[in-house]
Amino acid sequence: MQCYQHPGWDAMTRCTSCKEPLCYQCAVRRDGYFLCSWCFALEKISHGAEGNHINKERKEDMLEGRQNIFKRKLLRMLQV
Repeated sequence: MQCYQHPGWDAMTRCTSCKEPLCYQCAVRRDGYFLCSWCFALEKISHGAEGNHINKERKEDMLEGRQNIFKRKLLRMLQV
């Protein structure tokens, strides 16, 4: 299994949230589990000190960006 951000690097774990394979450099340890940088950022935003309306907007923007990454990865896989 290879890291989803670093092709050719062995993954050491998977993101607890999105299940993407992660190498040691990408894995963010959080309270006994691992997250990718996107899911870690989403968690920080959703638990941040800002108002809920700001968090919701930022979270939606980040989720949209995450979906675009998945679409690009899927298109790359289909081209092979």
